[in-house]
Amino acid sequence: MYKRILKKSLISRLAALGLAVLVLLPAARAWTGQSAVTRPVPAKASPHETVFQGKVFCSLTRPVVPQFGGVVASLAVRAGQKVQKGQVLARCRLEPAEVMALNQRTGDTEVRGLKIRILEIDKNISQLNDKRLEVQELASQDMAPAKSLERIDKELSALRAQKEELLASVQTLEKAARQEREILSAQLGARVSPGRAPSEAVLSAPISGHVTWLSPNMREGAFIEAMKPVLLIGVMDPMVVRGQIYENEASRLKVGDHAAVTLESVPGRVFPATVARISWSPINRDLQQPTYYEVELEAPNPDLVMKEGFKARIVFE
Repeated sequence: MYKRILKKSLISRLAALGLAVLVLLPAARAWTGQSAVTRPVPAKASPHETVFQGKVFCSLTRPVVPQFGGVVASLAVRAGQKVQKGQVLARCRLEPAEVMALNQRTGDTEVRGLKIRILEIDKNISQLNDKRLEVQELASQDMAPAKSLERIDKELSALRAQKEELLASVQTLEKAARQEREILSAQLGARVSPGRAPSEAVLSAPISGHVTWLSPNMREGAFIEAMKPVLLIGVMDPMVVRGQIYENEASRLKVGDHAAVTLESVPGRVFPATVARISWSPINRDLQQPTYYEVELEAPNPDLVMKEGFKARIVFE
């Protein structure tokens, strides 16, 4: 009888202890910061794969920068349009003050002034030559001192030296003015004559590619400032994928290695890519920080599905 009562007491105590454990377990988990719900563990890459994230960029970009301020007269392209090198993208009317300043820059006033001085020197040389003949004739008849000839010869020598210096200056100024007109002609997209600058500038494509960016201010009738990009031309085939890779993985890669690239914005499609560049210097040199290197891959993009800024997942087998 006593054993039966002791057994029942022991069973009741164990039941009470189990109930207390069930009650206190959620509180204990909450106190330790653990969730009571089991979360799925993210899938890891295969031990034979190297996986990292990257972003897509054009393989080559060139901005279109107006060299002079003006009003947009016409716009011939839109964002995403394919263009060829030298194609006219827009035309801008220059400000009258800008045109006057260009006329002064391209004028040949200084050169014409030097040429007038050269003509005066030629006139003086001719007069001195005539005078020298007269003095020489008189000196042969002992009617003029020999020093007169020496003095005239010195004057002639000085005038000829001065003429040579002026001629050299004219050549230098003409060459510089010609080069400046060529530069201005390229910047304005129109031929520039001495003292005659065009009133309209042409913006042309510096490379063949696609218009990847167009300034919001780039529209007919809007004023655009000088030396500020208004368009961006990019080569979209091939595209490049840039990412950062840890030192252990970077040491195993080499230029020419192949990879598979997938894009979040283009699900279900795999793009082949090839390593084109691996940096030899780390991105961060801080000893307390992990060491990462920049890797760049080239990926064909014939249908222009890949666009700048797309997030990419890069997998090396």
